[in-house]
Amino acid sequence: MITTHAPAPKAMLTRQVSLTPVPPQPPHRRRIVVVEDDPDRSAHLAAALRDDGHDVVVESDGAVALRRVVELTPEIVMVDLGMLPHRNGFEILADVQALGLSTRTIGMTGSQAPQFETRARELGAVGLLRKPVAPETARVLVGQLH
Repeated sequence: MITTHAPAPKAMLTRQVSLTPVPPQPPHRRRIVVVEDDPDRSAHLAAALRDDGHDVVVESDGAVALRRVVELTPEIVMVDLGMLPHRNGFEILADVQALGLSTRTIGMTGSQAPQFETRARELGAVGLLRKPVAPETARVLVGQLH
């Protein structure tokens, strides 16, 4: 038995590689409701998230925020756990959980008390951000959620 090896066609030997850098992929665009009664904090956070291409609605009143969550069915709700007009953040977390939506929730608090995080997680929060929230930290956390 005789075996011969024919040379491979030139097209198979040459592979062109582009040296042009590939632009970074934009993050998955999400609907986000930010519930925060401090207008400066909510404005900075919303601006950073909008810069990443997300649709952001800001509400400062807990009852209004809950209506917006029902209306918009956002992918993410970021909620101040402290006192808000008409509902506190823990009540909003419980309400979102009771609605049975696939909405992910993130708590925000200025408290260092560990029970804030424990209670937020019990109510379904996937993360907790300590205030003042650095916009970059919020962007990273939102970007990690699938």
